Amino acid sequence: MRIYTKLLAVLIVALTFGIAASGASANRLSVSEEDAEMIWPEAEDINLATNGNNVECSITLLGSFHSRTIRKVANALVATVSHAVIGDCDSGTAIIDAPPPWHVRYVGFTGTLPAISGVTIQLTGPRYTVSDPDTGGVCLTNAGVPAQSRINVGASGLVTSVTALSTPTIAIDDVGGSFICDLAGIGTFTGVARFTDLDGSLVFITLI
Repeated sequence: MRIYTKLLAVLIVALTFGIAASGASANRLSVSEEDAEMIWPEAEDINLATNGNNVECSITLLGSFHSRTIRKVANALVATVSHAVIGDCDSGTAIIDAPPPWHVRYVGFTGTLPAISGVTIQLTGPRYTVSDPDTGGVCLTNAGVPAQSRINVGASGLVTSVTALSTPTIAIDDVGGSFICDLAGIGTFTGVARFTDLDGSLVFITLI
């Protein structure tokens, strides 16, 4: 009986310690590379849709994480975008009106611990003027409204892509005599980007 009691006590302590350790490890994410490059190529253009305006552009964002360790704290500042270039556009044009640096904050994760399938981030600071000649709309996005994206994570923590999320929506205003954008009031970003470090190497995000 004493042996059974001692074994039970040891088991309880071990389980308690294991649960505590597991909970502690779930508080942080590890990023394999500090520098990052996100490219929405022509085949997967980023798209801004606003009440009939639909402009698609390739875009490259360069930046870096502040640390290779990220605490899973909502709204924590985790990275900075230092360089942005808009490439070719279809059905219109887009111009960056408020250049980097832009701020990247942690929002949350998707999936079931200990495996995660994505990390949601939000980007604040950019402002774009987007023109659609088919509708005559010239829209200005609001730099104070964050755009969100999900970093998609596959097996072993491999980052497979980044998806621009259509929610939350982006506040927009008309420029000049245009009125199309005011009718919509909001715009949405969509599109899938490649995600690597600056040398083109794969990036991994894992729990630690």
